[in-house]
Amino acid sequence: MVNRAERLFIALYMDADVHSKLAAQVRARGFDAISAYELNNTTLDDAEQLSYAASQKRAILTCNARHFAPLLKSLLSRYFLISSVARNQKIPTFPAALAAQSGAKCNF
Repeated sequence: MVNRAERLFIALYMDADVHSKLAAQVRARGFDAISAYELNNTTLDDAEQLSYAASQKRAILTCNARHFAPLLKSLLSRYFLISSVARNQKIPTFPAALAAQSGAKCNF
């Protein structure tokens, strides 16, 4: 595995739907890549695969868009719901707090 300080621009986690040899081929070209096969993570479900990638600060590469698209949509919906609740309760969100500190007027 490439040292985190030597990353070119992205670190990849390839789930069990991606060919087991691809991570090694990508690493051979100087990129930071690991595979679910290399980590014995092949039995993790889609949510667990995504959670593992996020916990390692890696982008997930999958060939399973049919399952991941709804999962990502659900995660984004929860994020925007939480953001909306925070705004409705007058809890300052990051852009609003930043604007308030700078004296800028905005409608967030």
